[in-house]
Amino acid sequence: VTVIVRVRPLLSAEQAHGDVCRSSGNTLVLDEPESPHMRELLRESGSSLLGAQQPLASYTFNFDHVFGTGSSQAEVYERTAQPAVSAVLEGFNATVIAYGMTGAGKTFTMEGATGEREQRGVTPRAFESIFEHIRT
Repeated sequence: VTVIVRVRPLLSAEQAHGDVCRSSGNTLVLDEPESPHMRELLRESGSSLLGAQQPLASYTFNFDHVFGTGSSQAEVYERTAQPAVSAVLEGFNATVIAYGMTGAGKTFTMEGATGEREQRGVTPRAFESIFEHIRT
């Protein structure tokens, strides 16, 4: 099992909230700023952390690979599904699963954008590879 993460660009509301997501190689770092609820708790407690420049929490996660927001559909396919497609064509079983919250980018990653060849997702690229293999 290989676990690969693709980070989608932050939404404007997330940017306004101060969310930060950094990735490098196989590491993903999420910085959690003050939430409205946390800000209220800090105000009530008189904490000096209120309005601090540093995030209240920072979480680091390691995966087999992390694709940053600038990664292309081709990069994602070549690193994730291409090895699985090659294995299937050699007689092995393989599965590629996209998992995540609503709005996380699963459909874009798997299907891509219609009308733009470069924006094709994992599924159309996999079918193209299989049919190309059959033709040759």
